[in-house]
Amino acid sequence: MKILSAYADAGGNFIDLSDLYQFGEAEEIVGRFTAHSRHNFIFCTKYTAGGQPNASGVNSGNHRKAMRQAVEESLKRLKTEYIDVYIPPL
Repeated sequence: MKILSAYADAGGNFIDLSDLYQFGEAEEIVGRFTAHSRHNFIFCTKYTAGGQPNASGVNSGNHRKAMRQAVEESLKRLKTEYIDVYIPPL
């Protein structure tokens, strides 16, 4: 939290994340930090097939259902109703 505080105090507002970073914990930390000041930040998060690049089945990969579930999970971890920039897998 000290790093995020220093970043915000210096005027930083763009936070680049992924659902894979620390298996979603990075999004949770940022969500707690920005819970009362979400409007001051721009969130960019990436979809990484649910953090399981080699997974198979209907709930994995680049399927619409898997991506939608990943968005919903990121929103919960980030404690927000929207993501400013969402990057799908290449």
